[in-house]
Amino acid sequence: MTEDTKLILEIIVPIIILLIMFCVMCWNKAITILIIVGFIITAAITLIAQIPDAKNKIKISETQTYTTVEDKYIQTRGKITNYYAKVKVGDYKKLEEVQITSEQYEAIGKGSKILCTVYLKKDKILDVEFAEVHGRE
Repeated sequence: MTEDTKLILEIIVPIIILLIMFCVMCWNKAITILIIVGFIITAAITLIAQIPDAKNKIKISETQTYTTVEDKYIQTRGKITNYYAKVKVGDYKKLEEVQITSEQYEAIGKGSKILCTVYLKKDKILDVEFAEVHGRE
């Protein structure tokens, strides 16, 4: 049983007991049965949602590697300016888009080799983060 499930049960069980005690004291069987069935259904749905499937058991791995900057561009929307770089990671064919700071944007150029942290799950890239970039190469 996971920690989340234990926490949920520690919260739900006392509430159910209090509601059952309240309903029994009122002697309204219809409301008592309705509340008990409702909480059983809610508890079942909560427990089913907590069951991890096989895909979620696969951990995310991270590795540091040098990437090649293939392109960089700026995107401005109103007063907000975002800086991006498209990098090639290892043997992956698809270029990864990385949001970077303005300082990093100024420091890199096309063809630059940048140390990045690459987050992988089942050999698919989830995210790429630049390490600190200092000075123009």
